[in-house]
Amino acid sequence: MINASTYEKLRALNCSAMADEFQSQINDSKSYNLLGFEERLGLLVDAEWNRRQANKLKNLIKRAAFSVSAACIEDIEYLPDRKIDKAQMLRFSTCQYINEGHHIILKGATGSGKTYIACALGNAACRKFKTVRYIRMPELLDELSLSKQDGTYRKVINAYCKTELLIIDEWLIRKLSTQERYDLLEIIEKRVNSPKGSMILCTQYNDEEWYGRIDPEYDEGKYVFEKAGIFEAGEAEEIEYLHTLEFAVTEDNMNNESRIFENISISLLAEQDFLTITPSPEK
Repeated sequence: MINASTYEKLRALNCSAMADEFQSQINDSKSYNLLGFEERLGLLVDAEWNRRQANKLKNLIKRAAFSVSAACIEDIEYLPDRKIDKAQMLRFSTCQYINEGHHIILKGATGSGKTYIACALGNAACRKFKTVRYIRMPELLDELSLSKQDGTYRKVINAYCKTELLIIDEWLIRKLSTQERYDLLEIIEKRVNSPKGSMILCTQYNDEEWYGRIDPEYDEGKYVFEKAGIFEAGEAEEIEYLHTLEFAVTEDNMNNESRIFENISISLLAEQDFLTITPSPEK
């Protein structure tokens, strides 16, 4: 009677694994009587701990909404033609880059396995019990647009900024409108200024191509990289150099849209690890 009452109380306390372990010990009393009290209690606690950790991991993976939920680092194909550094991948799987606030860019053609690797890295982060969110860029932009109509825009922005790792697939798959640049900046700026700011971006484009996709009216005469720090453009007198990218732009051209374009680019490129994926039909 006492054992049955204890079992029911454990169930009522939502300690189902501990209750099941307790029942197992009662049913096999001959074996468990050989153990001391501390050892038997330890088995009960371990059973409940393991169940809760497993449930926590399951919920993290579910909330991450991976497109390939079963992707894992162990199943990545390290074929010679893919030029993927296994040691580098294993280093990424430790999630130290998240702790340090770095970003990863997965760059390669369609079908090269960017999405699988991104989801595998996301799963590795979930195993470290970090919060992760995966989303395709077109879906992200649509969600932000719809959230303005139903009054949840700020809530959506905050949700994307709270997650420890944000994975954006199909990064810059389409050129951005003025409003989309503003919306994207809201997320990027908040993330890079937050302890939980790491991102993984999957893209087909080299970073020097991003400017023209972020700002369709991009003009090379307005935005220039200068390794030597020298810039000449018309009658402009003042130049503002941005230390990370050695990026220069004249004050005459520093309108609101160019500031958005400039801030997004710097935020993404300032702190990152690069991982380039070459085309391959494998995972």
